[in-house]
Amino acid sequence: MFGSSSCKLSEFARALAAHTPDLDKKVASGHEVLLERGERADHVLVVTSGDVCIVWDEQITDIVAGPSVVGLEAALLDGAFEISAKAEGQVIYTVLPRAQLEELLAAHPKLAMSAMSALAEVSQLRQSQLERAVVYSDRHMRSPGAEILPGPIIYSTFPIYYFFMRADPRELAALLPQGLEPIRLLGGLYVFTVSFFAGGQASARQEGELRLCYNEVAPSVLCRMGDEIGMYTTEFYVDCSFAVALGRELYGYPKVLGFSRLQGRELEVTRGDALIFRATWERERSYDELGGALFADMLHLGKDVASVLGRLFPLKSTVTTWTHKRLLSTQATRADDFCVDQLVEIPFVGSGYKNFELLHDMRVKMPGRVAALPGECVGGLRFEVDITVGQPHIIKDYLSP
Repeated sequence: MFGSSSCKLSEFARALAAHTPDLDKKVASGHEVLLERGERADHVLVVTSGDVCIVWDEQITDIVAGPSVVGLEAALLDGAFEISAKAEGQVIYTVLPRAQLEELLAAHPKLAMSAMSALAEVSQLRQSQLERAVVYSDRHMRSPGAEILPGPIIYSTFPIYYFFMRADPRELAALLPQGLEPIRLLGGLYVFTVSFFAGGQASARQEGELRLCYNEVAPSVLCRMGDEIGMYTTEFYVDCSFAVALGRELYGYPKVLGFSRLQGRELEVTRGDALIFRATWERERSYDELGGALFADMLHLGKDVASVLGRLFPLKSTVTTWTHKRLLSTQATRADDFCVDQLVEIPFVGSGYKNFELLHDMRVKMPGRVAALPGECVGGLRFEVDITVGQPHIIKDYLSP
């Protein structure tokens, strides 16, 4: 969960390299294993350049870009490595024995302070993830019964990132429940959104309002039901357990815990602990600067496709969304044996759209593949918006004759 990436860790790596110029530089390539989980942590890796995949339980949980230090916590604890590490392409690094690391830290107070700062930054990141995961459970879930308190859900001005994805149209069609159809004109285009809900309020808080602060990721297929165009979300990855409970209980949203992190011009997303998406870009260019036609062209969208997206994006005031609400029967013997199986429609009311920017010169990696996020990324943008979630209603009950 992003525990290995940090700016302070990069600074510490540079300082270590400056103090150890005589260590032999090694070059790894391909998917060469650099650390094995369970090995005695009698050394650290000082990565000069390249990407190192951090692996836990056979899943990539982070990608560390050099300069960085891998294995520092385990080495200082004189324990065993709890993670494995492998090269992603070419990696240049040195192996620093634990004994030599301790001597350097003892002899150079500034270097020791740099190590402490790096560990503090990693600890702070992990603590903030933990706090976000458990926040709101005491405030918005009444005891006894852990009942969710009622009230409108409002997301005041927040940044949202839209990544345009393209997959085999047949894969997308297979993700849609009965009653929804893919828009053939889009040719396999769908969106992957990352929302950073700030929890702020633009006006005086009303009684019972929920203004939540968490991050949410949603791969969504643009589709239709008859003449109505809307979005069907295949899964949600949120870093707040209350948001998981709220979404699943009230709306039937397929929400699971996952984490997203924005650091400068780098954005990473996990499903659980598995790193599934990592995007970097060189700069942003505003919608006003580019103009609408060039904006669509730079995202590799044809005029017809841009016209269809124009019904949703820039988004109109109310956007139709659908979710497939399913509850497994307590007597189930199969994965598809449900006691609730419904297509639910939830309107999203948006306002205050502003600050549209194209993410220019993007590079995307998708280390952990999941069925809900097929294909490849073809472009991205960001903007800000206010959203209020409307009342859900059942469109189709698949269990009714």
